[in-house]
Amino acid sequence: VKSDLSYFIYKRVRQVKFIDRTFNWNMKRCLEIMKYLKLRDNGVTNFHFELCGDLIDDDMMMLLSDARPGLFQFEIGVQSTNEKALRSCNRSSNFQKLAENVKRLMKMGNIHLHLDLIAGLPFEDYLSFRNSFNDVYSLKVHQLQLGFLKLIKGAPIREQIEEHAYVYRSKAPYEVISNKYMSADDLIRLKKIEKLLNLYYNRGGFMRTLAFAETLAETPFDFFEELADFYYSNGFQLKSHGKEDLYRIFYLYADWKGRSNLRIKEKIKELLFEDMKVTLNPDAIKKFLRKGWEIQ
Repeated sequence: VKSDLSYFIYKRVRQVKFIDRTFNWNMKRCLEIMKYLKLRDNGVTNFHFELCGDLIDDDMMMLLSDARPGLFQFEIGVQSTNEKALRSCNRSSNFQKLAENVKRLMKMGNIHLHLDLIAGLPFEDYLSFRNSFNDVYSLKVHQLQLGFLKLIKGAPIREQIEEHAYVYRSKAPYEVISNKYMSADDLIRLKKIEKLLNLYYNRGGFMRTLAFAETLAETPFDFFEELADFYYSNGFQLKSHGKEDLYRIFYLYADWKGRSNLRIKEKIKELLFEDMKVTLNPDAIKKFLRKGWEIQ
């Protein structure tokens, strides 16, 4: 393994992804490989690992504490915080421990973190998924992926199709359409939320605006649900949008549903401009101001 990795490092490839789904299950092996990668760091190559978040221990934290920013990035599959849903898929996870470890890693500031949620698990209805989303979103990691269950051939979940009334696509990737707990409409709503989560959270550039706008709803999930309703009801999904237009769309959202609070609208406009200044280059901002806040 070290010999193979040294070749990638020598060739200065940009990223190496390990396909182990739980790389730190064998902690001794995991730490030895990470230690080797730190020692041979070429300042360029990034190494992507999928980890069990609740198994990260103090030895790993110590090893990671002085790693070069950008050397490692971690993907942690939370899937759900509904324990019954996790047990049905033969998964066990201590979310409290996972959350503590994620917070420690985020505080260190040198590891890119990507957390995953899966919609369509057994025993998880729309309200339960809302809770899972809010639990994971509160950790404020760099990326939060909202995925959808796929009933791939040979997977144990295939044996539970009748029990949970699964309807799924007949061709690969065999994605769930509905089950006993979530209707097709529920999953479509989550698809829309996924779209807005990717546009405004995962792509970056809206940190200040989102932090404020989330407080206007009961929970972050409710905010993204409303933002998705606005986006789709106005037909913005029918064409692709550049980064600049995403700021204009959000400003229109601030005035949606007849909100008459001018202070809130102006606050959102101010925060959007602050986010723009740290995201777009000066020429793009000048062009934006010439065109104005109306979307063409």
